[in-house]
Amino acid sequence: MLKKYIRKIIVHWITISGVALIAVGTLLTYVGKSTSNRFDDKYLHQSIGGKSSQVDKLVKSKSELLVRIDEYQKKLLEKSETIQRLKDHVNKLNVIAAKQPADEQVDVPVDKPDVVTSEQHADKQIKAGIHIVPEENLHDIILRAKSLCVEGKDDDAYKIMESLRQKHPDFGQAYFMLGTIEMYKENYVKGQALLNRAIQLGLPDDDMAWAYHNLGYSLLQKQDFKKAKGFLEKAMEFNPDMEESKKALKFLDDLP
Repeated sequence: MLKKYIRKIIVHWITISGVALIAVGTLLTYVGKSTSNRFDDKYLHQSIGGKSSQVDKLVKSKSELLVRIDEYQKKLLEKSETIQRLKDHVNKLNVIAAKQPADEQVDVPVDKPDVVTSEQHADKQIKAGIHIVPEENLHDIILRAKSLCVEGKDDDAYKIMESLRQKHPDFGQAYFMLGTIEMYKENYVKGQALLNRAIQLGLPDDDMAWAYHNLGYSLLQKQDFKKAKGFLEKAMEFNPDMEESKKALKFLDDLP
């Protein structure tokens, strides 16, 4: 009887222990899942927060980039408008010497040594034995060509100056007139070559100032502002009152 009773107690204890173990296992499983879910939720929240932060940074960077692009485009537009204003202004102010009325011109006969801009040029002419057209003829020819330019007959004036240049290849004012007309026609390459030759041969100061001014103007068309400024400053050296060059230089100084 005792053995039987003890066996029942052991079986009962084993049963209770099994139930307890099952309950503990179930509880541990629930706790584990709950902890895991909380961890997953926390990690997911952190991950979402991190992604949101990255998205915010990207949006901010994109906004900053768009602002910079907008500012750059505005600067380009301002520069383009400034350049166009400069071109328009210089076009208005570029009263080409060949188009000035005759009474505003200071036409100096080149056969008088006391009025030649360059003494070296005068010496060169004397040594070479170049035949100079008499004063009255030179003056009349230049005045006639300039009058034709004023009347809008540039081609006729050009023919006269080209004939004069061929007869007197070292007469600087012939090259100056030809170069000025080429500049007026926007034939800048040919005009530059003729004006440079005129400068080499020598000109009266007023014509020299216009030659440098027109060379500077032609470089403005190419947006070569550094060289253009040098020529415009040179024009001011020969004629400090050269308003056209003064205003063009001011525009160049105001460029961004």
